[in-house]
Amino acid sequence: KRPGRGVRDIVRTWGLAQLHMAPRPRGLQRLAQISLHSYHPKFITDAVNDIRQSAAQMGIQTSGVVPLPTKTRRFSVLKGPFVHSKAIAQYQHDTHKRLIELHGASTIGQDATSVVHFLRYLEHTILAVHPGCSARVKLFSSETLEPISSSAPPPADIKR
Repeated sequence: KRPGRGVRDIVRTWGLAQLHMAPRPRGLQRLAQISLHSYHPKFITDAVNDIRQSAAQMGIQTSGVVPLPTKTRRFSVLKGPFVHSKAIAQYQHDTHKRLIELHGASTIGQDATSVVHFLRYLEHTILAVHPGCSARVKLFSSETLEPISSSAPPPADIKR
């Protein structure tokens, strides 16, 4: 295990020149994460390019594309039904993953509304055109919690 291997080092060693990392814009909050999965890297690259172009046209700021580790699944299958246990066919199944983050000024207001509209557009239009990709979306929200002072009476609907 080499110390100090970050995502940028992984991008450099995998040779993914078209994928780049962008720092989170200052003063903006993360509103959503889109995680894309595909069995072929060409399918996922096309979907990522369409998502980033559509987000730019709608005025939504995105992070760079983060390549997540490829999950490899290998399994062996017997070729014959009975005695020939040494005749085995081996198969491999790779799942490629990419991550895109959507940023905005706050989780309440015009930016959050436009991100929700963009995610609906993503579901009905972009992912319908790319059948080889699947997406998982996480929405983020932030709320401020104010401490209850001990001198204030408890609200009427709370029983102690």
